[in-house]
Amino acid sequence: NLSATAPSGVLGNLSPSLSIGSGVTNAGGSAPVISVLFLVPNANGVVGSILGRGGSHIKQLQASSNTKFWMEDGPRGSGPYRIACVTGTLPDCTRCVGGILERIEQASSYDPTNGGDKLELLVPSHLQMRMIGPKGATVKSFRAESGAHIHIHTDNEDNPLLSIDARQVTVAGAVTAR
Repeated sequence: NLSATAPSGVLGNLSPSLSIGSGVTNAGGSAPVISVLFLVPNANGVVGSILGRGGSHIKQLQASSNTKFWMEDGPRGSGPYRIACVTGTLPDCTRCVGGILERIEQASSYDPTNGGDKLELLVPSHLQMRMIGPKGATVKSFRAESGAHIHIHTDNEDNPLLSIDARQVTVAGAVTAR
């Protein structure tokens, strides 16, 4: 069982210990439960498009993908990004994140020329080598298969939000590539 632990308060209402790996399974006991942390642009309309009026969009997406979703509280415009988390099995999380990307793309005020063509992910430090692979083989494979540009930041000094033990990863390209 692998876990990423964030300092108290960084993840708000989310449990500070996120279980990731083969030791934790879903209610049916069949697949490992993971948590995907990512940064959501805090631009006008993007967060609202993801959540929907009264949380209707995200509630429907959680139900249809069998996942749990959490987003950092914060006043609109307080920073460039808000931390979000999707928890479930890998296929379920993939489905939920895909739905979130569609909502971001549909946000009328979302400007793709202003950073809109990229996705910022948070990868727990202990999983970095799995993502990179031997001699970079895994990340090279992701790049070749998707056509997306993947940049793994070497430090998190540029973003004070990342005081958690995670590495920022930028994935750039068309939503279909990501």
